[in-house]
Amino acid sequence: MESLRKDYVGNNAIGRLTLASAAIAAKASATVTVVGALANTFADGTITCATAVAGQTVTVNGLLYTAVAGAKANNTEFSIDTSDTATGIDLVDSINNDARVGTSGDISASETTGVVTVTTDVAGVAGNAITLVSSNGTTLAVTGAGFLTGGVDAMTVTVNGLTYTAVAGAKANDTQFSIDTSDNAAATDLADSIDDDVRIGDSGDDVTATATTNVVTIVAAIAGTGGNTIDISSSDGTELAVTAFAGGLNGDIVWVNGLAYTPVAGAKANDTEYSIDTSDAAAATDLADSIDDDVRSGTYNVLYISTATGAVVTINAVGADAYKVALLGSANVTASGKFLTLLGLASDTSDNNPTFKRVNFMNTPYSVQASGADKIDGRLHPVLDAATFNTITARSRVLWGGREGYIKSIIASTSLVFTWLDKTKTEIDTTKTMAEVIASGSMFILNENA
Repeated sequence: MESLRKDYVGNNAIGRLTLASAAIAAKASATVTVVGALANTFADGTITCATAVAGQTVTVNGLLYTAVAGAKANNTEFSIDTSDTATGIDLVDSINNDARVGTSGDISASETTGVVTVTTDVAGVAGNAITLVSSNGTTLAVTGAGFLTGGVDAMTVTVNGLTYTAVAGAKANDTQFSIDTSDNAAATDLADSIDDDVRIGDSGDDVTATATTNVVTIVAAIAGTGGNTIDISSSDGTELAVTAFAGGLNGDIVWVNGLAYTPVAGAKANDTEYSIDTSDAAAATDLADSIDDDVRSGTYNVLYISTATGAVVTINAVGADAYKVALLGSANVTASGKFLTLLGLASDTSDNNPTFKRVNFMNTPYSVQASGADKIDGRLHPVLDAATFNTITARSRVLWGGREGYIKSIIASTSLVFTWLDKTKTEIDTTKTMAEVIASGSMFILNENA
């Protein structure tokens, strides 16, 4: 943050705002591309009945089923009479009607020409841990290596800390999205869920989503760089490929005297805005116009005269508090105050600005924010010697101690030759060397930077 700096002969202060491709605020966005996303699948396996012999067994989900000749006594057995198909049908009956509790979830069974298919109701990869074992790999052959197979976890997308799960069939709520029919339809349903979800995400801000073919575009609700930090991820980088949130910009809002001026595309709506269309020079002109015509009251009661030269807005503030006016730039708008740096002889005071004309002059050099010096805190600090005094070369104004007159300075080797100017900047035939300046103990030397 810069301050407009006071011209100590009057009540003026000057600051500048330099524009370099000023930009409006933008919302961050991310994408999800749907390519064959999967819902939960349930692990299964088969038992092939091929002339099973009484006493042989199969174990499903930790429950043992024993082949018997003749009618079975209960659902822990299955009859092998008549045919392989009949054997399969009776095994299915026992599995489906077994009152015992298996190791994990429940099992359903169906039969086709002697082949029994068993399926768990445990969704996803957890079902792959359910047992399927036979005592004879020929007459009661089973698939898998002792377990059901084929269980797959549903794919998910997480946006702003909220997870959306792929499902087969219609979704139950907006925490899910259906993958039926096509990738395009899945993308549309995912966008709908994200838009309609009533949960609150990690950032506390909402997002919006739209789908175009199989691509979901998700946009932060609030413009700014904060949107770039919204999280997005998926359980599969191929079927649900995501790109991170990016493109959020704060916009080059500038502050003058506590008042914000916001860049906009197109014509500004009022004098709290400035248009960035066409060029930086045009934007600077529009900003200067807004600052001058703004009817709001800033922190300090001052009058502005703002002009634009190229991409630079020069703000001339008039008023007793003009030098207190603060400028705050942005990423692409640099704020600078024209400041006067004390290089001369003054008493030690903690705040030289209000007391510039009433300090007691002494024969000790002091420096404030001198070029090349290490003091930049705005207070008075002693210059150790004349050599240090001479290292500061940009002396464009000198204020005669106790008088309202300017001196035009000319640097010559290690000495300064001063041509006096009166208050109207008319030259007077008086010159002083550097030694005479130090010896006099009665003048300020000011370094003016823009």
